[in-house]
Amino acid sequence: MSTSDTKGARTILVVDDDEATRRLLVRALRTVYTVYEAEDGEVAAKLLDAHPNVDCVVSDIMMPHLTGTELARKMRTDPRLKNVPIMFVTAKNEASDMADGIGAGARYYLRKPFKLKDLLEKVESVFGKPDKR
Repeated sequence: MSTSDTKGARTILVVDDDEATRRLLVRALRTVYTVYEAEDGEVAAKLLDAHPNVDCVVSDIMMPHLTGTELARKMRTDPRLKNVPIMFVTAKNEASDMADGIGAGARYYLRKPFKLKDLLEKVESVFGKPDKR
């Protein structure tokens, strides 16, 4: 787990086992938000347990140890985390995959490959328009 440069008051946890994708997401989001990152759902769960003040989670679904949907379900059972918005960014693209992701508690579901513009629009809709710093 690591933290990017602090850019804003809002915090986002990016969870993806693919380092290139995780770096892309972190670079796109850290221009406006404070971004934490975890390489899988298990590491993310430990981070959230220790620091439950994250404002949003952007997560892959297919990861070792603890999948994104398992992480979302775990978050929904924790009173401290149950209202934290979750966005899945995943290669799982069947309608049943999307239904499972939304059923697990995700607010948004973006399919890979995705446009950074779409990601940023979804995050903005969670928080409202960010202040340019």
